[in-house]
Amino acid sequence: VSTPTASRWIDRWNDGAVDGLRPEFSDGRPPKLDEHQRERLREVLEQHQPLTTHEVQRLIEDAFNVSYSQRHLSRILKDLGLKYAIPRPESPDRPDDAEEQLEERLEAALDDLDDDAVTDGGVVVGFLDEAWPRPTDNSRRLWAFEKPTIQKETPTENFDDVVFGFYALNGRSVVDCKADLSKESVGDFFPQDPREES
Repeated sequence: VSTPTASRWIDRWNDGAVDGLRPEFSDGRPPKLDEHQRERLREVLEQHQPLTTHEVQRLIEDAFNVSYSQRHLSRILKDLGLKYAIPRPESPDRPDDAEEQLEERLEAALDDLDDDAVTDGGVVVGFLDEAWPRPTDNSRRLWAFEKPTIQKETPTENFDDVVFGFYALNGRSVVDCKADLSKESVGDFFPQDPREES
């Protein structure tokens, strides 16, 4: 150690023997929100969930006159028992048993396959979907005590092109843009053979 540090240690030894050499740790800065305030925050979050990180920041600033960085706020919210998700739109028309229906339909489609209909020796299974790109942000974190979801909103603005995507469970996935969602556009999309190697 340096000479000044050794001199301080000698002085502390002379003043308090072994106890004088023990480091004195402070408890650090007190938390900005005390236990009562944190419990009140938890109650408010339960009533208004799900919320984005920015909304929670504003809520804390308005209610308690305290500011936190988003990074530190994420730690506090996790300590309070909240979970976050990057929300994916959930259609209001989605049935409660959507997963069961999908499984039944997939099994029925595979059962209906006729070996004679497959002349080239291969079947590709996947999911076809279409979407219009939208200029709305769907990547912000939502905080809630359960898994957060959002309802699909009616877009205020759409792009002209429709994006068709085929997500292959086996074979190759394909994405393509078409001018509209007409049956002709869907028909134009299908000839792209997902069995072909790119």
